[in-house]
Amino acid sequence: MASGTNVLNVQAVFGGVELILPAGWSVEIRGVPLFGGIDDQRKKEIGTAGADEPKLLINALVVFGGIELKD
Repeated sequence: MASGTNVLNVQAVFGGVELILPAGWSVEIRGVPLFGGIDDQRKKEIGTAGADEPKLLINALVVFGGIELKD
């Protein structure tokens, strides 16, 4: 990823999305699940990311579906 904040817009309507992300990525999820869900199944790491490290911001809209984040 490029340095700074990278944005990914995800929409799941009557279906599902599975995102496989490398371990160690700093990820922030902002979403609106309507009759659906957003499930983060990644292994959690203790510590804080540096200010200069890349960050992935996921904007999600889920309607009658689901989004899964995995390692």
